[in-house]
Amino acid sequence: MKTFTLAFLASLFASTAIAQELTNDNIDPAIPAYASNPHTLGLDTFSWQGAYIGVNGGYATGKFRDQIDASDANTGETAGFSDTVSRSGFLGGVQAGYNWQHERNVYGFELDLQGGSMKKEKAVFDDSINSFKQKNSVDWYSSARSRLGYAVSPTAILYATGGLAYGKVSTGVTASDGTNTESASWKKNTFGYTVGGGTEIAMTDNLTFKTEYLYTDLGNAKTLNFANDNFGTSLRGETRFDFHTIRAGINVKF
Repeated sequence: MKTFTLAFLASLFASTAIAQELTNDNIDPAIPAYASNPHTLGLDTFSWQGAYIGVNGGYATGKFRDQIDASDANTGETAGFSDTVSRSGFLGGVQAGYNWQHERNVYGFELDLQGGSMKKEKAVFDDSINSFKQKNSVDWYSSARSRLGYAVSPTAILYATGGLAYGKVSTGVTASDGTNTESASWKKNTFGYTVGGGTEIAMTDNLTFKTEYLYTDLGNAKTLNFANDNFGTSLRGETRFDFHTIRAGINVKF
């Protein structure tokens, strides 16, 4: 989490510095100080208001927490165990939205769709005879978020964002007792939420660049429902899917 926070702050300050440099490049040293206000140089003609579409890419990481309960059909005994596994991967997707602007205040909404490789398989136990392996993944997710920003310069904004998230998650297990091997998998659509913030700068009248951090929680999904006659064992499981994402994107403004 600290690494993600530092990376986001670094990208935020870098983007703001670029925006300031772009603004300063338009100031002629010969112009008197009283006229060097960007609003007197035509830069205030740029407006954030309007629709936009774009693409993004980034990196996500999180710890998926599994709670698994097992019962033996022959003895009636039950047992439970929990497991936390770090998952990470690259994500990419598309976004579209609309901004309104009132003086320095910029507000609007954004929709996005993300896919990637956030998955991992882990051996919960694996000895010379018995083994039990499981894997979890976020296949894809989308969000519908509001954005509330402030123009720190005519061509740069800082913003907070948050809203609903929806996605498809997967879980699979492979169990073996040295004689029998069985595998099963499950997929589930689940709702959650996402919050974060970012910075966006205008590169041209119609092209902007943004960096963004998001925390996404897709909630708890009952993803295991495993019963097999060969083992005489049934498994029930629940997984918590939440993760952090830092990404960069380009928007084309209309």
